[in-house]
Amino acid sequence: KKLILPAWGWHQSSVWRKIKEKKNNFTSIYSQNPEDYTDSLLSRENTQSINIRAAFKHSAGEAVAYWPIPTFAIAPPPKQPSDTGAADNILNGRNAATLGVTLFLWQDAENTTHAQKMLERLFRLFDDNPQVPQALIVSEDGDVTRNGLRVAGTPGLQNAQVVPTVFESMTGLLVTRSDRVDRYIRQYATNESEDNQNKNSDLGKLWSFYWERDKNLYEAPIIPRYRMPRAPCPPPTGNPSSRPSGKPSAIAAPAISSPPLGYLFAGVSIRSRSSTLRRCLATCIGQSRL
Repeated sequence: KKLILPAWGWHQSSVWRKIKEKKNNFTSIYSQNPEDYTDSLLSRENTQSINIRAAFKHSAGEAVAYWPIPTFAIAPPPKQPSDTGAADNILNGRNAATLGVTLFLWQDAENTTHAQKMLERLFRLFDDNPQVPQALIVSEDGDVTRNGLRVAGTPGLQNAQVVPTVFESMTGLLVTRSDRVDRYIRQYATNESEDNQNKNSDLGKLWSFYWERDKNLYEAPIIPRYRMPRAPCPPPTGNPSSRPSGKPSAIAAPAISSPPLGYLFAGVSIRSRSSTLRRCLATCIGQSRL
């Protein structure tokens, strides 16, 4: 296993520059002088929003579009039962980064200040499911984030120059297995046009199935105490055979030992096939603990 961390412009390369300038692994790269920080709470909230967008754009934005991606989310513990907590990060990040055709699946979410267990679950997903080619883990923390999770009626952040107690930190990490991408995706590429509203097309059937599951989830009764309908990450589990609109197109795909857990490549010119799409989506949904 290897990990590659690309640096994108200001959001990441600036951090590496500060680390080099500090030349000390045991002290913060950030100033401890309150005068170095803005007194505007709105500015801090805007920075949080920008960071959320950047984290998703430069991680989930590189995922395969129209391809269900198991997603793990981490956030600070909420202060009241009505907060959805970490799972809400998925919906917020998707919208902020305008990833409208990325099919996020809520794989797991935890409200915690430690990521170790969630990282272990992510890699265990790959070990337990040899056909899963990609997964995403996202985290969010900081004073502004925690301010939104405070108990209703308690004092929140004010307009003041202060050194943040917890600096805003939004992270997205996309993990892929190139061997599985080659095996379960590339050989099913076609030049089918991108029209997810056409329910007579393979892509339209997949799109309809995905959002139909999401609709059913939103209409589900609220789960008592500490758990809300898991709407941020569509779909739960179910039998896919009766879900897609119409019948799959009779297009032969290269034979492999088992049905691929793959769906559609990003871009109009690379598409997968419906006969495998529904089986694969259903398998992925079934493996996601929703």
